[in-house]
Order: sequence, then C-alpha cells, then structure tokens
Amino acid sequence: MNRIYLVSPLANKKESEEYCFGKCGKIQIAGIDFMEVPWLPCREINCQYEEKHLPFGTGEIMGEKVEVIVRKLK
Repeated sequence: MNRIYLVSPLANKKESEEYCFGKCGKIQIAGIDFMEVPWLPCREINCQYEEKHLPFGTGEIMGEKVEVIVRKLK
C-alpha cells in the first residue's frame, strides 16, 4: 500500500514554506481537505525536515487506497 504524508500548512506554515516549497520541492501542489482541515500532501518517505510523524489510518485518493501519515516538521 502506498503512503501519503500530510503536512499542516497551519501548524507548519513557516517550515512548509522554507522546507517543502523552498529547499525540498517535493510537496504536491494539490491540497487535501481532511477532517475539515487543509493539508499539504507529500509522498517523500525519508523527509530530512521531519521532526516526527503519526500514522492516521487509511484513506482513498483518486480511487487508490493509501496509508495516511501526519508529519510534523522541525
């Protein structure tokens, strides 16, 4: 099963701008509305800017079942 990492642009605004869009560039542009909160999706497994992560179960994106993991940046 594929994984999708979700980064909160609200809780990680400065970090996501600096790391995800600035240095890394692997964040996917399309946002995800999950539990009425916006998220930035990323498929990078080994994120050097990750402080910690929390598995959140499974979800479906465009017909594909994925493991959903919430990521906290440094």
